[in-house]
Amino acid sequence: MEYFKEHKNKLICTLCSHYCSLKKEQVGICGINKNTGKKIQCLVYGYIGNAQEHKHTFCTSCNKILIQRQGFLTLKNEVTKDGCICGEKLEGVFL
Repeated sequence: MEYFKEHKNKLICTLCSHYCSLKKEQVGICGINKNTGKKIQCLVYGYIGNAQEHKHTFCTSCNKILIQRQGFLTLKNEVTKDGCICGEKLEGVFL
């Protein structure tokens, strides 16, 4: 699922009600969503409670499940110090 719309040379972020028009590498007014040039990327990799459609955290490059959840339980956490094992450096804060 894509959370943006393309408009001219910018991406319109649709992840919140601000609908920021972002140039490449620009971060939205929320401070957590960024135009990477190809898509809008969430910089915090959070999830919303135990909502079914936001259950797992995926790598933005290889789409591997990095954090697998069941409700509020973490079943698997494969986030490395640098990000994903595929080599993709993940932006954000990981505790």
